[in-house]
Amino acid sequence: MEGSIFITYNTEIYATRERMYGKNSGEVRIHPTQKPVAMYKWIFKNYAKAGQWVIDTHLGSQSSRIAAYEAGLNFIGFELDEDYFKQGCERFDWYVKQLKLF
Repeated sequence: MEGSIFITYNTEIYATRERMYGKNSGEVRIHPTQKPVAMYKWIFKNYAKAGQWVIDTHLGSQSSRIAAYEAGLNFIGFELDEDYFKQGCERFDWYVKQLKLF
């Protein structure tokens, strides 16, 4: 990422508890601290541009990866727990396959 410019924002974020934590999202939970894809979609929609990079150092269920894929963002993620990593990859692969059906 030589020559990249990193952008920071000094902005207040407003979101409802349901939007941020997905209480009614219907998503199957595979990780104890799983965040809803909708939360990451909202963040990326408001603070990222297609082609930028996202790094997630605690990948877990890979909600951030799914949202980054949909937003056209480059993505790097890390997960220490092999089981969570495998389950997250299965979740991501299933999601991408569902998009190709339509």
